[in-house]
Amino acid sequence: MFKPTFILALLLVSFVSGASGTVENDDDDTGKGSGSIRGGAGAGGGATTTDATRLNANEFGCQRTLEANVSNPEEPDDCDANVCGTITFGCSESWEMNSLTEIHYNITGLTPGQKHALHVHQYTLGGETGEEDLTCTSTGGHWNPMAMNHGGNLNAQRHVGDLGNILVDETGRAAGRLLALVPLKGETGIAGRSVVVHAGTDDLGTGGDDGSRAVGNAGARPACGDIVQL
Repeated sequence: MFKPTFILALLLVSFVSGASGTVENDDDDTGKGSGSIRGGAGAGGGATTTDATRLNANEFGCQRTLEANVSNPEEPDDCDANVCGTITFGCSESWEMNSLTEIHYNITGLTPGQKHALHVHQYTLGGETGEEDLTCTSTGGHWNPMAMNHGGNLNAQRHVGDLGNILVDETGRAAGRLLALVPLKGETGIAGRSVVVHAGTDDLGTGGDDGSRAVGNAGARPACGDIVQL
């Protein structure tokens, strides 16, 4: 006879894995772009929670520290009028396999008192070919090698590039630390990709519409930067 705790665990796994497809390469992360919808977990074409766990167990590279300097690529030196800052990816001293990547950020020029979404995107500035206009739109969609739906930085159902939100103080600065399930190296790692700071707040996939499941309805891209190894 099954124990109640075992049945509850099965129900929770079914709930997490039952989301629908993902929308990719949306220009402003509102879910209204021209990208295609792909199957997510529970839709016949996506990864499972087990796949996500395996990704983090096997492909973390916490001996490497990565950094991105984010700005408006059209006015990269004008930090008085634009969003500017630095984001680093590494590991805490107590890091062990299957634990979380530690992300430190210090960004200015944001909306005071607001939460701004932070995501890793698929391409560096210049796009897939490197020949596109140097704008944040050229970075493509969220980095999502497991073909999952959008989620929060600690969710089992999430893009690799989903970093959640950062809270801005009354001066327009966001400075602090967050943790996320982010592999740094390997085929699913974030090295050689980009970080985008969004104008809006990420709803973490809870909005109930295609835009939420795809990109968290996070809005425009005022700043971005390539992720490089220190």
